[in-house]
Amino acid sequence: MLILLGCQRTSDPRSSRSTPGGSPDPAVCAPGPGACGASVPGTSSPAATAKPGRVARLVFIDLEKSCPCSEKRIASSWKALAAVLGTPPSIPLDRFHLNTQDAKAEPFLDKRPLVAAAGLYVLDRSGNIIDLLQGDITEAQIRGAIR
Repeated sequence: MLILLGCQRTSDPRSSRSTPGGSPDPAVCAPGPGACGASVPGTSSPAATAKPGRVARLVFIDLEKSCPCSEKRIASSWKALAAVLGTPPSIPLDRFHLNTQDAKAEPFLDKRPLVAAAGLYVLDRSGNIIDLLQGDITEAQIRGAIR
């Protein structure tokens, strides 16, 4: 299950529907409370069972096509991740676009649903989710999650 805040979603966000001009379909990004332009602060779910220092893999889940406010939030989160991990990434990293690679994203969403894209799943060596960061993800949040 995925519910995206920041844009009022009135259809499945996995759809990549857009208008002929390339802008998001109004049915996907409609005005209203929590509409485009609203900030979605980054959040972190409580750590599960893994101990600090056991991060083995990161999975970044976003949307390939979305409304401008979500695109900005996703780009900012990806930039923060790149700043923390370096190039190439110091921790194995996968990136999946929910609206074009949903089969790859589903196993993570089934365990811990996203409330706001982007989502950064922090996994231990066994593939268990240690933490989930989502929304406007900052460098500080990422450093805290991968310690």
